[in-house]
Amino acid sequence: MAIKHEFSFEFGRGGIRGTVVTVKTFARKNFWRRWKLVDEYRAAYSGFNPFCGAEWTDPQGKSLPIQTECDINDAAQKEIDLRRRNGKG
Repeated sequence: MAIKHEFSFEFGRGGIRGTVVTVKTFARKNFWRRWKLVDEYRAAYSGFNPFCGAEWTDPQGKSLPIQTECDINDAAQKEIDLRRRNGKG
C-alpha cells in the first residue's frame, strides 16, 4: 500500500514557534486506484529535536513518528522558502 502526506501550515509570528500544521494522510492499494484520505489531524510545534529539527505533537500531546516529523520539517522549509521568495516573510 502506498502512503503519502499533505501538509498545510499556519505559521506563528515567531517563525516556526507557534506553528500548527494540518497533516492529511492518503493511501492507495495499487497504481490504478485513486488516493483515499485515511487520516487527518493537526500537530503543533513542541520543541527542537537534534535528529531532524522541529518536534511536533498531535492533539493528545504524543510525539509524532520521526519520519513524519522529518517530512513535516522538509515541507515547512519549502513553504518558508516560498514565502520568502514571494516577500511574505
